[in-house]
Amino acid sequence: MVPLFEKKAKKSKIPLFLLGRDFKVELKKGGWFYKGEREFKELSLGLKGFYQGKNLACALKTLELLENKGLIKLDEKKLRKALKEVRWPGRYEKFVQNGKEILIDVAHNLQGIEALKETLEKENFKYFTLIMGISNEDGQKPFLKMLELFLPLASKIFLCEFSSPRKIVTLEEWKEAINKLPSFQNRIELMSSPEEAYKMALKEKNFRILITGSIYFVAQCLNLLKK
Repeated sequence: MVPLFEKKAKKSKIPLFLLGRDFKVELKKGGWFYKGEREFKELSLGLKGFYQGKNLACALKTLELLENKGLIKLDEKKLRKALKEVRWPGRYEKFVQNGKEILIDVAHNLQGIEALKETLEKENFKYFTLIMGISNEDGQKPFLKMLELFLPLASKIFLCEFSSPRKIVTLEEWKEAINKLPSFQNRIELMSSPEEAYKMALKEKNFRILITGSIYFVAQCLNLLKK
C-alpha cells in the first residue's frame, strides 16, 4: 500500500509524510511520546486501545502541517487538555455489569479487528465471551476471517443479526461460514438479536465479555448497556 501512495504523491507532486519514517509515536511509562518536527512527551489520551497511538500521531502531524502554513497556532497546554478529555463512544469502552468486565469496540472491518486483537493481546484480555455482528454492504467483507482472528482468545462466541439500514451478515450466512470451522462449532451460537446474545453472555461463566462489529451493531449494544 505504501508504494502506491508514494507513486501517487510523486506523480501529483505533493509531499507524503509516513508514520515511522517522518514522524513517530511510542507508548512509554508516563504516556505517549511523539516526535515529528516537534516533540511531545507524556501525553495522556482519553481514548484507550494501543492502536489509538497511530491515530494520535497522524493527528499531531496534521496539526504541525497546519501550523507551518499559518492556519493555526498550536497551544501545547490546550492540546494536552483536549487529548486527555477526548471521548468516542463505542471505541474501546469498558463497563462493569453483573460482575462482568465488558469491553465494547467498533471494529467493523478486517483492519479494525486486527488492531483490536493486537491491543487485546497486549492487555492479556482473553478467555472472554464474544458478541459480534457484522455488516456486509458490498458482499465482499471477509467476515469469516474476522471471526477467525478471535478464535485463539474467545472461549464462547455469539454471532448476531441486528437492525441496520445496511446489508448485514445473516444467520444463514454465518451458519454456512462456520461449517468451515468444525473444531470450533461447539463454541459458537447464532443469535437473532443483540438483546438475546447479551442475556446469554451474562449467564456464561466467563468474567469478560467483548462486544464488537458494525457501528450500528455496537450502537444497539451500547443502548443495552445504558439500560
